[in-house]
Amino acid sequence: MKKRILLFVVLVTLLGVVASGVMASPMTFQSPVEPPPLPELSPELLATIAGTALSLALSYIPGLNVGYAGLNREQKQLIMLGLLVLASVGILGLACTPVLGLVIVECSATGAVRVVTVLIAALIANQGVHSITPEASAVRKAKARAAGPKG
Repeated sequence: MKKRILLFVVLVTLLGVVASGVMASPMTFQSPVEPPPLPELSPELLATIAGTALSLALSYIPGLNVGYAGLNREQKQLIMLGLLVLASVGILGLACTPVLGLVIVECSATGAVRVVTVLIAALIANQGVHSITPEASAVRKAKARAAGPKG
């Protein structure tokens, strides 16, 4: 009997300690774990995003995707390369135009070398995304029409 009373007292005491700690704590809805910090927006990261966006645009924008799919492989590669080179040169041009105040890379020989690394990052992202994205149904239908009837 004494063991049961002692156990009861211990349990009530523990419950009181736990309950008072819960009641005394502020009722906030903050997560105890902070989210990880966002990555720095480097020129390479921006180029990677641009290369990915270009690939997705040419794969999925209606009309544009069908026209792009109708080109031969070399034409597609040259269009992708040309647009990404244009974007990379545009980054350097913005850096050398102080009126706009957009300095992504410095306007110097070092900045020009950095633009080459930016171009490489954009090309890698562009081709990687292009190779893994599924073909849109409109593109499949256009290719089937261009191939003509089988038989």
